[in-house]
Amino acid sequence: MSEDLMLDKINSTENIPVPKGIINQVIGQDKAIEIIKIAAKERRNVLLLGNPGTGKSMLGKAYAELMDKEPRPDILIYPNHDDPNSPEVIEVEAGLGLPIVKEFKRIYAKESYKQKIKQRVPSILIALIYLIYTIFAGRFEITSFLFTVLVIISLEMIFSTQKKVDKRLIVPNLIIKEEENEEEEEIEEEEELEEEKDNHLTNGFSSRFIDATGVEVGRLLGDVKHDPYETGGLGTPPHERVMPGAIHLANKGVLFIDEIGGLSYEEQISLLTAMQERRFPITGRSTGSSSSLIQTQPIPCDFALVAAGNYETIEFLHPAFRSRFLGYGYEVKMNDSMPDTPENRQKIAQFIAQEVKKDKKLIHFKKEAVAEIIKIAQELSPKKDTLTLSLRKLGGYVRAASDIAKNSKKQFVEKSDVKKAFEILQPIEAQDIIKIEKQALEGYQKEGVIYIPSEKEASNAIGILKTVVLDNNQVNEIVILGREKDEYTLSQIKIAQTIIHKLYPEKGIFNKQIIVEFEGEAKRIKEGIGLAIYLSIISAIGLIKIKKNETAIGDLDILGNIITPSYPSVRTANAKRIGLKEIEKIEI
Repeated sequence: MSEDLMLDKINSTENIPVPKGIINQVIGQDKAIEIIKIAAKERRNVLLLGNPGTGKSMLGKAYAELMDKEPRPDILIYPNHDDPNSPEVIEVEAGLGLPIVKEFKRIYAKESYKQKIKQRVPSILIALIYLIYTIFAGRFEITSFLFTVLVIISLEMIFSTQKKVDKRLIVPNLIIKEEENEEEEEIEEEEELEEEKDNHLTNGFSSRFIDATGVEVGRLLGDVKHDPYETGGLGTPPHERVMPGAIHLANKGVLFIDEIGGLSYEEQISLLTAMQERRFPITGRSTGSSSSLIQTQPIPCDFALVAAGNYETIEFLHPAFRSRFLGYGYEVKMNDSMPDTPENRQKIAQFIAQEVKKDKKLIHFKKEAVAEIIKIAQELSPKKDTLTLSLRKLGGYVRAASDIAKNSKKQFVEKSDVKKAFEILQPIEAQDIIKIEKQALEGYQKEGVIYIPSEKEASNAIGILKTVVLDNNQVNEIVILGREKDEYTLSQIKIAQTIIHKLYPEKGIFNKQIIVEFEGEAKRIKEGIGLAIYLSIISAIGLIKIKKNETAIGDLDILGNIITPSYPSVRTANAKRIGLKEIEKIEI
């Protein structure tokens, strides 16, 4: 295989260049890349549907990278003196928000200092008058001195709880600001601006790309903090408790939401409203709190939505919300595999180099190790002669192989490290399984018994299918044991009955009771066992004998055609791994 890698002049992934730009690092999604380029230019919404780990989030970041940058205004929340529960929203030019806040803080600090001086003068004068009186009256004692100190402290505490600074000098709340420069970073070191820094929920991304995957509704649409001190002059003004949502932070940028089907209909409609109006007010979402009475004026949220999910996601989307993709954007089906060609094998090698560069803890792969990763990509692919695009899963083998090599003090990952990673990196389902020793695969099975390999990658698990056919007084009955009586299993048993009746009408298969028991992996396999069910039934009625080391992979249609299941390479490799071979000739 190594000669097909187009790596003749390269000994390891260390010499493979990693392309610049996120869009050029997406593997095997040519159609999606083309649509993302078009959508980013026109700022259209995009819905990406596909299996996990196929590059949906990378395409979302690439969208943000390709999008024309627009200046995003800073957003200030001011108190509304006419209606305190409806704070005012002021937009200013990008970068002017912090200087405004800084100036307000300077004036506020100056006025606060003056107020404190004014507050202290009466208490000091009262205390001095009392002290002078006691001295001249000849009544000065230590208790008089202590009482004077107590009076000063009491008056100081009383005055300190009173906020009499001019309301016009209340500092506005800067909730959206442009990226910080060095001067802004110095300002944010001040304790007063720490809370503002916490409000910028960018999750580590730039302001152009906001990932709102899995966030609760307050983080998505904005919220108002609960104030436990609402009375007595200790409360925080409503405008200071306003927190922006991801939709506001994504203004003039990209909002990315994976597992979009997880949003409730109510949240989808709110998101739809924000997309239509390009403005959305922030309201308190704490039930039972006075913050739920607070609602700001509408705040800008002009974003492009890149949403992602699996194929079932469409069922959970509100029709009106989905129209924002069908009518104002694109729906894209992600590829789960790509043709097994030298060029695409080179892309897998590029993927390994990208992973090493991205994760600084990984070490580079030798050419032979890359070839072994490509073998895994072939085995994990859902179709024959293709390479998998479940790159997150493939990346797991890359990281495991690197860990194994580093643990052995190696400079590069070798072929043996990849093989070992493939053996040990098994899903939890494959770690508690029925295993059969190869010497137990000699001879013939009992009637109605056949072994089935797992559909999970790198699995030594085995499934056992057992069938018994009984006379049932001219009544057809199907009994399924060990797994749900689902539509797939029932249909494959009925198809097997139909084919047997067509080939062997004298057996009267529709007048029998058929009992099929599933053990081990056979309980969990979702498809590709219809052929094994057919063989198990005709074995049970004495038409054939099945060897212990024989298996069958595939399904049947009503005409007797064999249908190749998904992940055939995984099943075939697992069969070989446990000593099973597919029956070469099946009479149907």
